[in-house]
Amino acid sequence: MTTVEKEERRKRTTISSYTLSQMRDAIIAGDLEPGRHYKERELCETFNASRTTVRETVQYLVSEGLLLSIPYRGVVVPRIERSAASDLYRVRSVLEGLASFEFTLHASQDQKDDLARIVGELGEISGETAAKEILMKKGAYYDCLLNGAGNKVLSEHFGLLNNRISQLRRLS
Repeated sequence: MTTVEKEERRKRTTISSYTLSQMRDAIIAGDLEPGRHYKERELCETFNASRTTVRETVQYLVSEGLLLSIPYRGVVVPRIERSAASDLYRVRSVLEGLASFEFTLHASQDQKDDLARIVGELGEISGETAAKEILMKKGAYYDCLLNGAGNKVLSEHFGLLNNRISQLRRLS
């Protein structure tokens, strides 16, 4: 592979990662509405990305369950049904238990101290901005817990599940 090819590949990876992050955030935040069909061209314009980048991003988000691809119609952000919500929370409770168990086995003392600090900060949150602060602290809590658990597969699956739960929380 030539230097020019390597540079193009790096740029494309960076653009793809950025587009993936932006589209995932838009789904979770509700900027891409559940139940609405989106055409490839519209997504290209919205995210200022090429068709190739959008196609790759859509495939990835379909694999995460954040999008559904419908032939000849585009993609749609799926609505989360009540039974699916229940399933998501049950699976998360099992993964969270495993993460906690592995955290106790593998976390360093610094990680344990960080987790205790975050839990303390969560308990002190109150007021009008509480919801946003709680979500931010919960994100920090799970990042710390999963990093301390040291299980990459667990972190990946928990992250995918938590994205769908974040989307559900916004809708409920």
